Amino acid sequence: ADHQLKTLFRAKLAEFIKTLEERDEDILRNRILSDQPLTLDELGDKYGITKERTRQLEARIIKRLRDYIKKDIKDFDRLRV
Repeated sequence: ADHQLKTLFRAKLAEFIKTLEERDEDILRNRILSDQPLTLDELGDKYGITKERTRQLEARIIKRLRDYIKKDIKDFDRLRV
């Protein structure tokens, strides 16, 4: 069951990524999903925004992702490690 849940999560994540603007997708991939995440400063410099604004965008992306996944995956909270 956990394998099916993780497979569903990956599929939903791929769908969610398609809904993002380029900058938000970059933040998701290079900050949230990366094994070696960029710092808030690095992403801020890349987009000409402050570290705080980058943090705000990151928080918004995480909330949107959580909401997107929760509507279809009832056991989403079990996936969190």
